[in-house]
Amino acid sequence: MPGSWLTGWLWLVATMVSLSGYPAFLEAAPEFSGYLRKVLKNHTIHACDGEQLTILCPHKTSITILSAFYGRRVPSPNLCPASGEISLEEDINCSSATAHQKMMDECQDHRWCHFLVHSRVFGPDPCPGTHKYLLVSYKCRPANYRLKTVCENDKMRLQCRSNSVLAIYSSIYGRPLRGKLECNSMNGTEPEIECIAPDALRRVSQRCHKKRNCTLVASTAIFGDPCYPGVKKQLRVSYTCVPRQLLEEATRESREDPFSISDYTHGGWYTGPRLSKRFQENLMIFTNSLETIAHIWGTCDPSWPYTSAWCDMRF
Repeated sequence: MPGSWLTGWLWLVATMVSLSGYPAFLEAAPEFSGYLRKVLKNHTIHACDGEQLTILCPHKTSITILSAFYGRRVPSPNLCPASGEISLEEDINCSSATAHQKMMDECQDHRWCHFLVHSRVFGPDPCPGTHKYLLVSYKCRPANYRLKTVCENDKMRLQCRSNSVLAIYSSIYGRPLRGKLECNSMNGTEPEIECIAPDALRRVSQRCHKKRNCTLVASTAIFGDPCYPGVKKQLRVSYTCVPRQLLEEATRESREDPFSISDYTHGGWYTGPRLSKRFQENLMIFTNSLETIAHIWGTCDPSWPYTSAWCDMRF
């Protein structure tokens, strides 16, 4: 819950940094500076189908899920190889639409979470026969933080003192079932289901993270409208103010975009080999040729070499 423990520590850190300089602070308080790096940094973890995924945050912190991806964007030989031979039917443009929500249900606001990665965990299999993997970006949010809430169409201003910048931990726009509801619905009734904008944290982070101050309007123009008409929405943001140099140091090594892990490089996390453009073009030509042959002959005889693969994909 919001409190003054971390705020007091961060004030002490800022004082030490301003009086003695950043290197002197690191030497004088290495354990605490290491702790702060852990709670300021974005973390990325992955597990293959059939493996256990474990997320563990330090003492007095909890998990904040930034984004999640389950499926496959990278060929099997390069990431989470499947047992046995790779078939032509392997889908490298495959993702589950429920991955983020599932991670929120399993891990959000817990200190740790642990479960088996399998397609059944995420609902309907997005690509049967393809060996998949789970990729998660998250932060460890301190138990003590600043919390601000405004109602729909109101302005929210976040501000830090000199030499400090905003570190955004979580953001919710909509009508949550958990926590205190501070904005009454227009029709006077409470919602029976939760309606939350899926990318509220990304939008707030883009506008406010690492800045000394920022102003946001809690509007559907910025966050979209995840709720039914008449439902009064609210914007809730948890954050802290930290010394600018400390935040830059904690995030310097990471060039990842935690909100873009559904692309081919998973937001910069995956840096291994990938299919060449020429190979992808040749594969497309090869597949189109099989379709043409089958269309001309009007058959999908599985005894024909290579054409059975296309027939399986088609039907």
